[in-house]
Amino acid sequence: MRRIFFCLTMLPLLASCDRYTGGPLPHALAALHDGNYDDFLAAKKESDEEIKGAIHPDDDLCLTSPKDFTKYGSQYAISLMDHKELFALPEEDRFVYALKVAGISPFIAPGSFLEQAPVRRMSGFTPVCQDEQEKMMAALQSDGGYSMQVNEGRVRLLKDWLADLQSKYGDRLDDKMHDAVEHLGNQGYSAKWPTRLD
Repeated sequence: MRRIFFCLTMLPLLASCDRYTGGPLPHALAALHDGNYDDFLAAKKESDEEIKGAIHPDDDLCLTSPKDFTKYGSQYAISLMDHKELFALPEEDRFVYALKVAGISPFIAPGSFLEQAPVRRMSGFTPVCQDEQEKMMAALQSDGGYSMQVNEGRVRLLKDWLADLQSKYGDRLDDKMHDAVEHLGNQGYSAKWPTRLD
């Protein structure tokens, strides 16, 4: 609520407030774009709050929804950005790293309990949760557009960031991104270029 009020009252900042519509992941990416670690921590806190309302390991995993996968995927991507020194690196380094951790749809952390969710193990139309098939189908249909909003916010922010860098460097973009990958490696991080953005 405070952020909404802030955005409405500070007209010059409307564009930046709009950049991370879609939840904590776009917010965290916007903070990485700006090199603002404090704002990143606010996004991380938002993600942790969202997880409280998601499915948990001791819940009935037959009721796992797409929203749960998106929330945990976002949290995992955000955790990979949680390095204060990363936010002080050049913008180009931050961009290629952002693509590494969030260039594709949020994914599940290795070893996550969500890997055991029956919906992940379904084979064609073979029901996995025989006794709870109706509940399972209801859970699968309960996203309410949340995952799409997160994905659209993530992709829009990264594509806008890429467009800014393309405008800045033109034909030199590839060279600059390769330099950023090398510099990032010298700082103890890894990334690659070119990489996926979808």
